[in-house]
Amino acid sequence: MPEQEETQPSERPMSLLELAEKFSAACLAATAAYEARLALEEKVIAATGFDKPEGQETFEFSDDRGRCKFTLKQPIHAKVDAEAWGRIKASVGGAIARRIMRTKYELATAEARDLQEKDPTTWAKVAECVTRKPGKISVDLSELVVTTATQVEA
Repeated sequence: MPEQEETQPSERPMSLLELAEKFSAACLAATAAYEARLALEEKVIAATGFDKPEGQETFEFSDDRGRCKFTLKQPIHAKVDAEAWGRIKASVGGAIARRIMRTKYELATAEARDLQEKDPTTWAKVAECVTRKPGKISVDLSELVVTTATQVEA
């Protein structure tokens, strides 16, 4: 659960502008931290000499100042061309085809909303096999213009 800022009874709530300033500063800090982490990852990869085409390897290091352990993983993401698979599927045999390929069911959200509005009876049947849970609320600051200097603690 996100940490909530404690508000003292005598403190006034922050305005949306003050919140926007803090939000913007946090986003900039997160971006800088992300970029710094990526640069450091490249240095770790170079320092370990990790060069596997796929798989993982663990590297341990210690000296008089301490010790560390890195595990580097090189994943391979495979994507299937459904049309091409459809053409050759029968030629590899049903048992092999079922063993190496999975079918992933995914709800077409816009079409599901449309069905829910236009045909609630059918939607009620479909909804029996659909689990829905709310995701994280996205916050995007699209504009911040500060015309007077405000002092906002980080």
